[in-house]
Amino acid sequence: AFAANNIRRDMFSAWIQGVTVSGMGRAFLRNLREADNAVVERMRAAGAGQAGISSIGRSDIEKAGGIPLNFPQQMDYYTKNPQAFVKDVMGAPFEAIRHLTSAAELAPRSAAFEEAMQKGQAAEDAAALARRVTIDFSELGGKMIEANMFLLFLNANVKGTLLPFRLLRDSPRARVMLGVSVAAAVARYFWNQQFPEYWNIPA
Repeated sequence: AFAANNIRRDMFSAWIQGVTVSGMGRAFLRNLREADNAVVERMRAAGAGQAGISSIGRSDIEKAGGIPLNFPQQMDYYTKNPQAFVKDVMGAPFEAIRHLTSAAELAPRSAAFEEAMQKGQAAEDAAALARRVTIDFSELGGKMIEANMFLLFLNANVKGTLLPFRLLRDSPRARVMLGVSVAAAVARYFWNQQFPEYWNIPA
């Protein structure tokens, strides 16, 4: 639930800044097929980095001496390490969730980078946009690093709280889209009040 809420917030933040829903959808599917795809690699090389709840790519596992990525090598690995096979089968559902979460979490950033590049922006500018389209985890000072050791996700929580105010300050489109979203929510609230069933909902 925590990861899903963060992904929903990140995608909404990217959307009100102009990143298209279709672009995020394509990025999610691309990230799902291949974590270290060409767009992500170019984004990292331009300085966007990659950080989040679950931001380790499959190639990072292989480089760290983990499970080989191709099928014949996997079979040989598991034949020689049967205990690893049992462990990985037991952990497969959690690995699937991690992979889905990583692909979804990276989608707004990689979509923002790709669309900025398509509009003719320099790679460095597109990377800066990708970093700041949601929470920029690299923006933290020494005191925050120390505090983060004692309070889990403190930096993410602080940046997440400040993000809407930064968007309202810096992005005219964000102000318009946020206003439209609030107006739609208020309209829905008053519309629902005309139905008797609305008043039967427990408080």
